[in-house]
Amino acid sequence: MSLFQRLRDWWNAHFRCGADCGYRLLFGGLLLYTPLAALISTRTQAAIYVMLEGAAAWVTLGSLAIIGLVICVDVVVNTMPDRPRWVWITKRRDFLYILGAFASTMVPFPLARYGLVEASAIIWYGLVFVSGLHLLFLDIGAKQRGLLDASD
Repeated sequence: MSLFQRLRDWWNAHFRCGADCGYRLLFGGLLLYTPLAALISTRTQAAIYVMLEGAAAWVTLGSLAIIGLVICVDVVVNTMPDRPRWVWITKRRDFLYILGAFASTMVPFPLARYGLVEASAIIWYGLVFVSGLHLLFLDIGAKQRGLLDASD
């Protein structure tokens, strides 16, 4: 048995983590990165968005940060051993995924009015959008197969 197989068996024995656990954590991190980039640097697309749009940009970036933080906390809490699951978020993950996916696309659209959208920004926000939709479809499929409890 290789070291990788031993680590995988240990992880599966101690943590309740599905195949999409790392993917959800990455998606939450991508959502958190955008508002942090606006705060840290003045040369990112998100920072230019804040300079041009003001309060509306902060509302959008704040919602991105909250959604990303909730998804990251969901991954951590629902994979801890011997802890109760955060049932509310398990039932409503699909709503958070669609909100995060569409809120992430709000950054390049106002910048397009001024001709300030770069190809890298389109690829970056497209990646977040497609990841959110993919996680949404994975979550819906898991609920349909009975792997997640979809009842209220």
